Amino acid sequence: MMNLNGNLYAAKQAEFDQTQPDQSGTPRGFFKRYKNRIEFFDMDHRLFAALVRFADSGDCGFVNAGQFDDGRKFYQHGASDRTLDALGAPRTYMAERDYANAIFLSGAPDPLVPAPPADHALGLTP
Repeated sequence: MMNLNGNLYAAKQAEFDQTQPDQSGTPRGFFKRYKNRIEFFDMDHRLFAALVRFADSGDCGFVNAGQFDDGRKFYQHGASDRTLDALGAPRTYMAERDYANAIFLSGAPDPLVPAPPADHALGLTP
């Protein structure tokens, strides 16, 4: 189970069925991890977002994603506010990038990623 600031994503249906919504967060859907991306699916198993690792910089970021009827997938250049909300991601560029890197580079199949502090999201240092 992947917990992204209270938004739960399961790797398998059985894991999702055992989730207690009131204990650890709100079940949102499923995820599938690949070498250079993590795809996120809604409750109906429709692809809606991906966390991708950019080849040129090695940094990670969230993008909108989808799938055509013939099975081909497409990825947009960025993520909408709705997608960021569903993934529990911060809104500022640097905070979102740090959050995405923490998830992707954790190496764990089910990372628990806490929300960044409020001052970090604004780029301020204590």
